[in-house]
Amino acid sequence: MIGTQQRRMLLIIATLALTLVATGGVSAHARPKSSDPADKATIPSAPAQVTIIFTEETSPTKSDGSVSDANTTVVSTGFKVDLNDRTKMTITLKSNLPGGNYFVHWKTFTDEDSGTAEGVLSFTVQAVAQAATVSATAPAATPVVATTGTTSVPTTAAATSTTAPTATPVSATATRPATAQPAATGTTTAATLPATGRSTPPSDTQWRYLVVPLAGSVLLLAGLALLRRKSRRT
Repeated sequence: MIGTQQRRMLLIIATLALTLVATGGVSAHARPKSSDPADKATIPSAPAQVTIIFTEETSPTKSDGSVSDANTTVVSTGFKVDLNDRTKMTITLKSNLPGGNYFVHWKTFTDEDSGTAEGVLSFTVQAVAQAATVSATAPAATPVVATTGTTSVPTTAAATSTTAPTATPVSATATRPATAQPAATGTTTAATLPATGRSTPPSDTQWRYLVVPLAGSVLLLAGLALLRRKSRRT
């Protein structure tokens, strides 16, 4: 038979096991499950907003979200937690953002256990090469009048000479070189920076669901074995 002392020990072991299981299931924090753009992704153009899906519901009033560029300048205009789906956070970005690295700062608060979590995601916007070419056109040639005696002969300015024959063998040559402005070209290329950013800490809920029940089972088995040994000795 099991004595009073053995019963107390068994009760203590069972209480500890149940406490570990209950604590592991309640103390989960809201961490990113997925995001758009994805963490460390490279996209061709800047999005209008960043969306994060968390593993747990987060408080609409005690959470926070923002986006900054590589110079730590905030490029977001605000954030909100979906009241119909409190695992979803949306961060609105400024328009016409240039290419470069961007960092998404998030912070969550779970009302069930007053737990907080925060971290940083990152993504890269590809730089778009912009080229501007200005075309220059040569000015039109201006007519030049060559005068011989009482006869005026109009000639056109060109790169080659023009001779106007008259009754008297007198030649008049008017030459004006045509000039043209050189075409100006300008090319501006912005380099694409590699994606950098701190990695998001892993969720602590998965290992708790596996390890905590296992620890409780081990404690129960150890208590039962101890009670059997004592009962055999008596």
